[in-house]
Order: sequence, then structure tokens, then C-alpha cells
Amino acid sequence: MRKIWKKALTLVLISVMVVAILAPVRAYAAGPSLDLAKEVSFTIGQSYYSVYDSALYGDIARTFDMDCSAYISPATNSPMIPLKYMLAAFGVPNDNIVYDTTGGSLHMVTIILPGLTVQFTADSSIMSINGVKVTMQSLDVPPLPTKCEVTANGKPPVDEFFVPMFALANAFSISLHWDGAIQTATYNPDDAGIDQFVTRLYQNVLGRAPDTGGFNYWRNGLARNTLTGAQATANFFFCSEFVNKNVDDTTFLTLLYNTCLGRAPDNNGLAYWKGMLTTSGWSRKYIVNQFMGSSEFKDICASFGILPGSISVANSELKPRVTAFVQRLYTIFLSRNADASGLNYWTGQIILQKVNPKTIAASYVSSSEFQNRNLSSEDYITALYNGLLGRAPDSAGLAYWVGQINANPSAKQTILNQFLNSSEFAGICASFGV
Repeated sequence: MRKIWKKALTLVLISVMVVAILAPVRAYAAGPSLDLAKEVSFTIGQSYYSVYDSALYGDIARTFDMDCSAYISPATNSPMIPLKYMLAAFGVPNDNIVYDTTGGSLHMVTIILPGLTVQFTADSSIMSINGVKVTMQSLDVPPLPTKCEVTANGKPPVDEFFVPMFALANAFSISLHWDGAIQTATYNPDDAGIDQFVTRLYQNVLGRAPDTGGFNYWRNGLARNTLTGAQATANFFFCSEFVNKNVDDTTFLTLLYNTCLGRAPDNNGLAYWKGMLTTSGWSRKYIVNQFMGSSEFKDICASFGILPGSISVANSELKPRVTAFVQRLYTIFLSRNADASGLNYWTGQIILQKVNPKTIAASYVSSSEFQNRNLSSEDYITALYNGLLGRAPDSAGLAYWVGQINANPSAKQTILNQFLNSSEFAGICASFGV
């Protein structure tokens, strides 16, 4: 596949805002559709555009001179593309471009194609697509309106009409890549590699051909750089369709090798990652993230012309058993589900070995949230049995510890320490891998 320029900027094509219905435009004979066999590029400041058409020019781009150049609008900071050259590049004849010079100056351009009529107005942030008003917006946060502009450097009979580059992509439903490093806009880029990347995700991970809706979603996201290879791959491995297959660790890792590294697993590597899953207790999401950080995965993405990217993995997603240990402390001692920040914090503390499980368990029992439950002596001891020993209290043990508290209310801390130092609590910790 012919490699295209590196895509340096994530593009989110303009959101369409329906404002109102315009009055019908004048009727003209519809011209041909856009010739989407071509890839067309404009570079800021250059008085030519480039066309790649393998059928006409082979595996090289041909350049065509312009009497103007694309530029960055000082008013909106938006890249501006000369409309007539963009249309010429995609094969729209002049007979199907209507220039409105009412009043002696160019202020509107209408393009008529089969099933599509597009209208741009000078100094306006509104374009019309089949009679529907659409606001042209920038990629700023929050997005800002962008406007068409007219310059006086065009050759007769009309001045040059410029349209924001993102608006052109939206108006004609053409994919667009913007490379900020070389300030180049590429319309209808060669995305054959992206098609192949998405297809192999369906085949490798889900074991089936892609459905049309899903294929288009992933293909368009990757083509526009709103999604990365890592995000797409992770979504396939953790979607309900794959999870419901309940594949064993060997099958999971084999699929991961084939998909992320493009090869079968070697014996040592397979044994290592199986140990990470079973013995060390790391999650599958953690393992997937490790594969995506490899040079092999980045090479795979580069070969298909997409950004590798990465995924985020919260502390609570790293080791399921550690997360379960912390969650049960919330459930038993605080009588609620863990909040996300607390769960991430305490699981991270355990995984990084910054605190031991005794200290964490003690902090829950000593917390104001637990103390404010105002438990009776019986309920307090029952909570210690359930949370620290993993069982309900036996009647003799309950009576003994309640007697200790009744005789000396300050004995709660001593009792807590005895529970924490018991072999039963050590067994609980071992069962959760902490």
C-alpha cells in the first residue's frame, strides 16, 4: 500500500447543526459525482495542489499549478482551501459551479452534483447542504464558527473563493487528514490499509466477517484519527461478543500474539504471560496494554497506516483479586460500594506495595465513616469476623470478645490487632493475592 503522510492531528469532522430550510436554489443540470478514485492534497503557502491517481499517474503524485495558495485565516485560524481548485481536482466541471456576482462582487458559490447541492456564502459561517443550513466550525475547544472568504488574487472573471478545509470535507462527505507538521490537508486519502486492519480485527478476534455498520464505524474513526489502533484493538478484545466466548488463557494469549504482534506465540513468551495472568494475578486488560506498548504492535499499526496510540488502565483494573479485596472492605466495614477514586487509590497502594493489607484493613475499621455507624459490641465483633476472618462468628468467640469490650471499651484496638495478626486473616490475604 502506498504510504500517505503521517497523520499528526486528530480530526473530528464538523458537527452538523440543522438551523432551517433554505428556499430552493435555482435548478441546473446535475453534473458528475466527485471522482473519489483520487487523493488530493493542499499545502499551506504552496501555489500548487497534488493529485494521486494510480490509474492515471501510477504510484506518484502529480502537481497542478494554482494562481493562489491555501492559507491560514487570520480571522478564524482555520486552514482555507481554494474552492475552484478543489472541485477541479475531483473532476467537477465549471458548468456545474454557479458563481453569484450580484452587485458586482462574488458572494456565493453553488455546486450541483447528483443528489447533492452545496452552497457557500462569503463572510458567512453557514453553508447549505441540500437546502439545510449547516454551521461551519473549527476544531477549537469550544468550537468556533469559521467563514468562507474571498480574496482579490483570483484570475478573471471572478475573485478567488476560499472555504474552510473541514467544511469542504463535511459538505462532500470526503475523509480528511490534516498534518500540522507540514501544514498539508489531504482529501480522500488512500485508506486501503485501514480497511485491512479493521477486517483482521473481526477475523482474528471475533472469528467472523465484519458487519457493515461496525466496519464503517471503526474504519472511519481510524481514518480520521479519532480512534487509534490500541483503542480499536482493545474494544474488540473486551466487547461482550468476545468476552462471552469465555476463551481460556492460552487461547486468549494466542489471539493477542496473532493480532497485536502478527505472529504465533513463542513457548517462553506464552509461559511468561500465562504466569502473569494466573500466578501473579494481573488482568487481561493489563496484558493487552503491555502488548500495545511493544515495538511490534507499533510496527503493525504503521504497516496499515494508522496511529498506534494507547489505552488507559486504572489501578482497579490491574489485578482483579486485589480489587476484590479492597471492595469487600468497603462492603463489610462501610456498608457500601467503593467509590472509583478510593478503589483506585487503595488497589494502587497494595499493588505498588506502599502499604500492607493489615494497615489498609485497620484504616477502614478506624475510619470515621465506620465509627459513625455506631455499631453495638456484638455488631462490631461480627464485622471483624466477616471482614477479617471471612466467616460469621461462632457463639463462644462472639461472647468472649463482646465480654472483653464490655469490661474495657478501649480494648477495641487491641482486639482489632489480634484479628489482623491471626492466621485466618493471613489466609484471607493469601486468597486475594495480597
